[in-house]
Amino acid sequence: MKGSQLLAIVEKELATVRKHLERIEHPDEKVDHDSNGDLADQADGHTQTIDVVTRTSMLHRQLAELSDAKARCLKAMDAEVTCAACGKAIDDERLELVPENALCCTCQAIEERRRRRSV
Repeated sequence: MKGSQLLAIVEKELATVRKHLERIEHPDEKVDHDSNGDLADQADGHTQTIDVVTRTSMLHRQLAELSDAKARCLKAMDAEVTCAACGKAIDDERLELVPENALCCTCQAIEERRRRRSV
């Protein structure tokens, strides 16, 4: 897949992630977090806060990965999008499923095995 073809997919994904972040970081309705609820209500509130923080963190990471992918697309407008590790072309199907992929399937598998060993 050429960078110019992937760019449209990446930009669509960027818009979606930004929209999700906007909804989380600037909700329309303010929730009243008073301390008059029972312990179960307070625990549920803390769990929801942790869920929001986790989701926000994941979205920010995805936004960074998509921004990197966009930069790679702009760099390779008329060329194939290549693996950051080995330089071979990344399969079109892989890029369509997860446009922020920087590694081909082979290099991704090697990276995942390396991470598992280091844990």
